[in-house]
Amino acid sequence: MAPKGKRGRRATATPPSPPAEVVSTPPDAPVAVADNDGALEAQAADENMDEEPHEVESPPTVPKVGEFFQILRDANAPVVGVCASGNVVVWNPRMAEITGFEAEQVVGRSLSDYIYGAQRKREIMTTIAACVAESKSELELLIPLRTTTGRNTQVLTNMTPLLADDGSCVGVYGIGQDVTEWAIQEKQYANVMMQANAPIIELDKDANVTLWNSKTASMTGYASVDIVGEPLLPMVDQSFRERVSEKIEQTLRTGTAGADFELPLVTATGSRVEIVLCLTPRFDTLGAVMGIVAIGQDVTERNAKEMEYRKLIDTANAPIFGVDTEGRVVIFNTKAAQTSEYSPEEVMGVDLVETLIAEDFRPAVAAVFQKAFQGIETANFEFPLVTKTGRKVEILLNATPRYDHTGKLAGVVGIGQDITDRIIQEQEYSRLIDTANAPIFGVNCNYEVIIWNKKAAAITQYTNEDAIGQELFKFISEDYRDAVAK
Repeated sequence: MAPKGKRGRRATATPPSPPAEVVSTPPDAPVAVADNDGALEAQAADENMDEEPHEVESPPTVPKVGEFFQILRDANAPVVGVCASGNVVVWNPRMAEITGFEAEQVVGRSLSDYIYGAQRKREIMTTIAACVAESKSELELLIPLRTTTGRNTQVLTNMTPLLADDGSCVGVYGIGQDVTEWAIQEKQYANVMMQANAPIIELDKDANVTLWNSKTASMTGYASVDIVGEPLLPMVDQSFRERVSEKIEQTLRTGTAGADFELPLVTATGSRVEIVLCLTPRFDTLGAVMGIVAIGQDVTERNAKEMEYRKLIDTANAPIFGVDTEGRVVIFNTKAAQTSEYSPEEVMGVDLVETLIAEDFRPAVAAVFQKAFQGIETANFEFPLVTKTGRKVEILLNATPRYDHTGKLAGVVGIGQDITDRIIQEQEYSRLIDTANAPIFGVNCNYEVIIWNKKAAAITQYTNEDAIGQELFKFISEDYRDAVAK
């Protein structure tokens, strides 16, 4: 364009040749231009519009604009420039390629004519007007543009203000990228998330809900339209809010996924549903954390069953205890507490074998647990339990492997029976037999001697050690063996 005081050259349909000296100006650097829209539109018309020739008065601050516009036109990315009135002044070949509209068709017309959707037109033009009015940039502005084929294309651009010498903003330009395929995939992703048969929640950086899928809605009784845009924490059971807030903050801060944790949500009816969630960060195109996606599993029913299971264990009329894979106590019911004289609080987390088992039986009990850790059950294992006061209680135990909801081994549960009284009775029974004033003997199903009292030993002159384990017929006359066998 000509310096101030001279007439500008007449516009033609053929774009002007590049200037002899190209200014190496970064695309995002503010460029000093005239403080009026006419200079920009005249410059654009001079270089792009196929109109009747006309003359434009060129202010002195515009000479480098043509050079800068040439750089923008040659960019291998979609570029659009808009003056303060909202009319297009730059529409580079890449924009023409992805939309089908040539620069001659677009430059000089309002950008809104090429934006798809009435609501987006208003939003984008309002944003551009704010950029001009406040001389500020707008990052990641998604512009849906019409195309000549009838479908819309999505351009993600950063709008940068174009400044005059006096600092006033005379327009904005945006260098972007074609994200049409990405937007399609994002839409498909959203559809999949909404229809998934698992509760899925998405949050933005302020922990406000941006996605509340159908499964979550059916579980809680709150529709997506009622929740999206609202903060998540008021939906969380009050006793868990602090912990959930810490988990969300940690994920947003570190940008790393956290371990599974339980999220209790309060439903529309006031009841509570339990969801096990894993928080995974979401990133924008610049790699910054933009929010969180939480994919969960409804464990309400499972938790209810576990509560019933715990209730049955706690009220059972048999000592029941469980250990984790390290042998530490994690289950200790009321009967176990009564039997051992230890309260659950005293033994939770302690090593069961080292604390509650008589020293000479510790290796045997540890071996039973090790077999259970390998998935092998042990039935009717007898061992002495040492009570808090030092008394020994005889326990008959079934040790069974315990698994979590994923099928992973979680430890061992032992269901026992206090057989102390029975053993005392058996010992008394054995004493009475042994001291009886009559020969008494007993055999098993193989006719092997298992009882041989003192009177039997005195009469036969075979001691208890001689007889136990021997076949009874050895001590019977050969003539009577058949009769005794019958």
